[in-house]
Amino acid sequence: MIAQHIEEVAPTMAPRTAYQKGVMLNRYMAWLAIQSPRRRHTVDDLSLTNLRRYHGHLVAEGLKPSSCTSYLDKLHQFWKWAAEHDDYGPLTPPPRRLKLAPVPAKLVRAPNWAQMDEAIAASSAEWHRRLLVLLRCTGLRCNHQAMALRWDWVDLEAQRLTIPSELGKSVQESRGRVVPLAPPLAAELASWGLRDGLVLQRKGKPLNYNNALLATKRAWVKAKAPEDVWRRRPHHAFRKGFETGLLAAGARFEVAEYLVGHSLPGMLDVYMDPALALALDAAVDLVPEIGASKVARLERKVEG
Repeated sequence: MIAQHIEEVAPTMAPRTAYQKGVMLNRYMAWLAIQSPRRRHTVDDLSLTNLRRYHGHLVAEGLKPSSCTSYLDKLHQFWKWAAEHDDYGPLTPPPRRLKLAPVPAKLVRAPNWAQMDEAIAASSAEWHRRLLVLLRCTGLRCNHQAMALRWDWVDLEAQRLTIPSELGKSVQESRGRVVPLAPPLAAELASWGLRDGLVLQRKGKPLNYNNALLATKRAWVKAKAPEDVWRRRPHHAFRKGFETGLLAAGARFEVAEYLVGHSLPGMLDVYMDPALALALDAAVDLVPEIGASKVARLERKVEG
């Protein structure tokens, strides 16, 4: 049933999102198997009692409240799908949702340009430095966007970067988008040598995400950046820093949101032509040169 559910809903979401949904549902099946290893599991195992016990298991495993909520949401979606299915509906108990305490919103902390630049300077290898430069100057997601970019999508003459639909995570991103290159990134890309295949490579091969993650954690630590701006999501911190930095420099909210691929409010996603309505070039011009913040601090120190 889980496999059929994933197969039916997969066309409505990104492939990795469908995969993650399957992983979450199969984790529930694995938990059930531990609870009663000799029994065949059926739709009767979708019960409020089991959800409550499973939630306690997830908490004991150390999952964050938001992650626990996500796991239970996937189970409820599956339960609702089964109850409405032509074949499984008559056999499925009425879906019920476990009420959880609301997850308190956390104060967002993002690195500033100087902190991101110090992490870049702390990179121990050129392949890793290039990755951080790309994240810092685009706000792209790391694993399935920045690390998957190809030179075919980079137009240095027109100063444009195409982010194709295949790299989209959300419905909005799956449309694809074309964004201007920030001047510091354009200068960097022009110096990266052979422009063939993947933009980011290591000895002619694609980057390994786990190696990159470990290298980025080390760079943040070496740069002595506050841990709360990068902990848990060291790559995503650059995405936060990019959008926060643009907004702090005066970029319009909807421009910053478009550049990172977020959905826009109201009907803007449907009616607005971003190339005409959004001052995208002016926004990326706000991205400072790499290391410029450190130079400015030193100049102020000397003047003082």
